[in-house]
Amino acid sequence: MILLKLSASKPGILAFKKISSTNLVRMMNNELNTDEVINNMVSAVCGQGATSRERHMYRETLRNLVRLAKAEQMAEMRANVEKLTSFSEARTDKASQLNHQTPAASSRQPEAQSGAA
Repeated sequence: MILLKLSASKPGILAFKKISSTNLVRMMNNELNTDEVINNMVSAVCGQGATSRERHMYRETLRNLVRLAKAEQMAEMRANVEKLTSFSEARTDKASQLNHQTPAASSRQPEAQSGAA
């Protein structure tokens, strides 16, 4: 498996390098966190010529994008949980109704038979 890695070959120019699966495992074991990735992207895009304000604005824009993605992911997870729980409750209610109807139906039949005799 080969993935691509973002790198800064020249300031303002983005380049991608191939990553082998063994290097990917090494990277995952190092547990890159979001801040490290954001700082690498800021360095790759802004380069050394950017002012501290430009770097700060770009960094905060990326952080806000991460927050938005996390919020969207949580909203989607909540919707999925709601969908699953409502489906599960509907199945439980239906099963409960069927369990309650079965004994009542069997108890009614002897009454009907005794009334006919």
